[in-house]
Amino acid sequence: MHDSSFSPRVWVVSLVIFLPLFFLYEWGFTTGTLWVTLGAIGFGMTAAFVSYLARPTVLQTVAFMRTQYLANRARICGDFDAEERLCTLAVEQAEDSVRNRDYRLGTALAQLGELYRTQGRLADAEPLFLRAIAHCEAAAVRGPLATLARRNAVVVTTNLFSLYINQGRFAEAERLCDAVDAAFKSDRSAGPLHKSVGLYNRGQVLAGQGRLDEAEALTQKALTLIGPSRTADKSSLAVGLAGLAERCRRLGRLEEAETLARQAVAEGEKCVFGPQHPIQTRFLSVLAEIRRAQGQIDEAEKLCMQAQALTEKAFGPGHFRLDGCLATLARIRIAQGRHEAAAELLHRCVGILDKAVVPTHPDLVARRTEYAQVLRLLGRHEDAARWERGEPDVPVLQPVGTSLLVHKE
Repeated sequence: MHDSSFSPRVWVVSLVIFLPLFFLYEWGFTTGTLWVTLGAIGFGMTAAFVSYLARPTVLQTVAFMRTQYLANRARICGDFDAEERLCTLAVEQAEDSVRNRDYRLGTALAQLGELYRTQGRLADAEPLFLRAIAHCEAAAVRGPLATLARRNAVVVTTNLFSLYINQGRFAEAERLCDAVDAAFKSDRSAGPLHKSVGLYNRGQVLAGQGRLDEAEALTQKALTLIGPSRTADKSSLAVGLAGLAERCRRLGRLEEAETLARQAVAEGEKCVFGPQHPIQTRFLSVLAEIRRAQGQIDEAEKLCMQAQALTEKAFGPGHFRLDGCLATLARIRIAQGRHEAAAELLHRCVGILDKAVVPTHPDLVARRTEYAQVLRLLGRHEDAARWERGEPDVPVLQPVGTSLLVHKE
């Protein structure tokens, strides 16, 4: 890894080496050429010392690369506490060595931001992504690694796009989607996987806006492009299959959706993360809701429990991805006639989403509506009316062990 100011140092080193040789060749070994040689050596040593102070040394670069490698290994193993320590260390190493003038700092910030997004700490992740994009774009202005810096900027922009999708900020996500599409069009070396990312992102925006037919078509195209690289990128294939399964489910095509969801779970198990990694939560939740809609309650409940256990073990009880499996489990409880248990689950969903997404997020609106409907089934019509007006009757996410169904005095 080298920083974007590498070219001037190449010229300095070249002059230090070849200038004395030129004088020796032209005039032989004289007092004048001796002083020129000594001066060139002194200048080179001074330049090397200044470079040592202002630029990353070989040891600093190796230490930074090692830290990032260990952070990636921790992510694969699902050890997010270790990954956070290592990502924070990588940011500190980058700040100490490059002094804010290298795309490596952007890379380190982006890795830490993506970890926070994975952990559900969306508010902490956003400023890191914005800083990372700024550093990568600054490094992309000039230098031999400008192309790599531009690509890193696109990757971080895609991560920020995913964060906006998680939060339900679809207008902002669409603008970023346009920027990513423009970057891929201008990059002649962009491959099928890059193009599929753009198509899938656009499909996510359309799905969030309720334009399911258009979203499905784009997701199908994205999967077609991923096809030739399936052996190399199982995780991207699994994510695409899960997204397409969810869109087919919302369109009422349950059999097709089930096939796609099972493929997503299978591909997720084959990928580098393995079957017990929290990434499986998303695929299991999609399959669970499809099986519930098909009337397969026992299998759906088992899948929900599995997804809930994986997520809570990795991220705790407040992660935003718990919403999918908990909401499906609540619907199962309603089908079983266990309305109080369903109300508690839906109340928890509302509390989780309230902290993670914008108030207009479709999932949050749906959970509030479902919770109000369950309250009506329990005969609590006044409380249901308050929830429908956006005036909840109890604090969100009460401590464990207290009833979520207690009336206020």
